[in-house]
Amino acid sequence: MYKQLIKLYQSKGEYDKAYEVYRDNADRYAYDMSWYETLIVQSYELGYQKLGEQDVAQKEQYFQTGLAAYQHVVDGVEHLKTLPKGQMQGNPFEITQPMVLNAGKMQFMMNEPAKAAEIFKVGIKDDLSDSTNREIARWYLAALQKTGATDQAVYDRLLKVDPSEKASIE
Repeated sequence: MYKQLIKLYQSKGEYDKAYEVYRDNADRYAYDMSWYETLIVQSYELGYQKLGEQDVAQKEQYFQTGLAAYQHVVDGVEHLKTLPKGQMQGNPFEITQPMVLNAGKMQFMMNEPAKAAEIFKVGIKDDLSDSTNREIARWYLAALQKTGATDQAVYDRLLKVDPSEKASIE
């Protein structure tokens, strides 16, 4: 029923109301990875929109919700590791690339580059030919750069895939 309500709001262009349904019902879907992924992505998108409108308070509110949802997933993944041997966890529940990308960008835009780098580091993959993986690596390096640190191995791999990334990082 919630998914139908969300689709209705989205079809009417009322993305903030769809977001509210995701936010207000997240506890009902505590281990639904797609629910949390969508909540995190929408938190970033709506917060970024508010940033463009110079509405800092609303941006912070959206970003805080998205980061709390990301932390819920991190905590849930850790909890699932404590299940007794032989007990199956059910549906997959893991940290996805879109979660990492959007949570890291929110943290970065809240002037927390060190925390953003920690989030992005979780999403660094060997395959940087994938655009999402490449974007995570780019943001990771930019966050490190802002803290005065670097990761030369990731930097070299990224530039090997696309030399124009150097300008994007800066």
